[in-house]
Amino acid sequence: VDDVPGWFHERNEGEGLDVVLEMSGALRAVHDAFEIVRHGGHVVLFGIPAVPVEIDIARSLIFENLTVTAVNGRQIWETWYTTRWLLEHGVVDLRPLITAELPLERFDEAFALLDSGEACKIVLRPGSAA
Repeated sequence: VDDVPGWFHERNEGEGLDVVLEMSGALRAVHDAFEIVRHGGHVVLFGIPAVPVEIDIARSLIFENLTVTAVNGRQIWETWYTTRWLLEHGVVDLRPLITAELPLERFDEAFALLDSGEACKIVLRPGSAA
């Protein structure tokens, strides 16, 4: 999708979303989060960008009356044991998210699949165990 905010607005009857969670840290995704959220909505930033992100505070925050929450990984520990239990007991199955398993030496192919949008999660295995 070239126009991510447009895609969301089209599917939400022209309205922005109440809450947008940005979890990748990708520059485009951070900027898109502020375009996708509705006036008065909430943006939750969890992803860690590799470089500083420039945001027009007046246009993207103040005039939109947004609430922005930055979450850091330490909050994960509060739910670590619950998550572990859910996974170990098969309550949550993450296998459908894995779209490919490749040997580690084919990492370039894995990154190309991710970059193209043709994959969600890829498991890279050392040797030829994939």
